[in-house]
Amino acid sequence: ASIHIHVLSLGSLGDSSATVGRISETRNGLSIVRPKSFNVREEVGINETDFHELLQVLEATIDQTKPDLILVHGPNDTHQQHIHVHRLVMAAARRQKISVLQYAIVSNDLNFRPNFFVELNTEEMELKIEQLRHHVSQRDKFYMQSDYIKKFHQRPYTLIHDMEYCEAFETNRIILAI
Repeated sequence: ASIHIHVLSLGSLGDSSATVGRISETRNGLSIVRPKSFNVREEVGINETDFHELLQVLEATIDQTKPDLILVHGPNDTHQQHIHVHRLVMAAARRQKISVLQYAIVSNDLNFRPNFFVELNTEEMELKIEQLRHHVSQRDKFYMQSDYIKKFHQRPYTLIHDMEYCEAFETNRIILAI
């Protein structure tokens, strides 16, 4: 697969870790993925006034990369910046033949209903934790601790379906070209 990354913000307004240093942390954390493209908007936060400009940027990115699948935050998130990103991505992809999965994240609210799961074995989970350690500015947050990361990936679905860990997604839309 060809992977393309587009980061719309260095972090939230008021977050002291929202600096350009997070770009290298993200690049290092994605080193195993080896994205074909890595675009970053070097601004802190997303405001309503940024929507038109960011929508044009995302539409251009979609036109250039022609993705089959987009992974994005969902609308059922308690983090306002994540909700903005979701709205922008859905607007940019509105008339495109692109599947969209919304991924599980600690700030999902109770309306997040995962219905698409990707099994992770122990080695894959350890690799994920290792890659997340590159986010040095975030290391003191409870959700970046390895014990929490493992528990987060052990959902009821892992027990029911005999999986050790899984990535959970909520499908926004799935488009198959047969």
